[in-house]
Amino acid sequence: MYNFSFSDLLKNKCLVTYLILITFNTSLTLAQINEEEVEIRGLMGGNATLPCYMENRKTTGLTAYWQTDGLIAWEFRNNKYQVKHVDPSFHSRVKVSIPGISSGNLSMNLQQLQLNDSREYKCVIIRQGETPDTHNIKLTVMEPDVVMEPINPITRNDSSSINTGLGTGRREQYFLLIPAVTCLFLVALFVIFQKTELLQIIC
Repeated sequence: MYNFSFSDLLKNKCLVTYLILITFNTSLTLAQINEEEVEIRGLMGGNATLPCYMENRKTTGLTAYWQTDGLIAWEFRNNKYQVKHVDPSFHSRVKVSIPGISSGNLSMNLQQLQLNDSREYKCVIIRQGETPDTHNIKLTVMEPDVVMEPINPITRNDSSSINTGLGTGRREQYFLLIPAVTCLFLVALFVIFQKTELLQIIC
């Protein structure tokens, strides 16, 4: 069996270029998935859950809030809900599970939907010494007699809201793809090392 050394790999410019292109394309794909916006549709008078998840689940030193058009819809600071800066129009209509925060769940349930609730909402996560993490959610409220055409893919959150996006907050799910891609990359290298004929086919 031929022993294929690393120096031989570097000499083969065609193979190196091929592998770099594969790695670069995979990185772009992961970044695109990671940045995809979430769109939520809900019916007027119903409820809609706007998803937001954080990777660091520690609540110590955590400041988090939901904001839309300069208005604070919900705020968490000093390990408790802060109502002081919340706009009155959201006081009795917004729910975020306080116990769920320790599990990384900052999703906001907006109740009694109105047509003017159709706008972009931001879930902002702030920790001292770290760059703020912002998740953008677009909410569209429609009248009950309007047929909602779902955007692929869809998952139902509750009886009156439809999630039509992948969810930027769920980035940890897509980071799981990185070990899998790395494993496939190493397997491909192993096959190339064992079968030198493949080098001649590629180049």
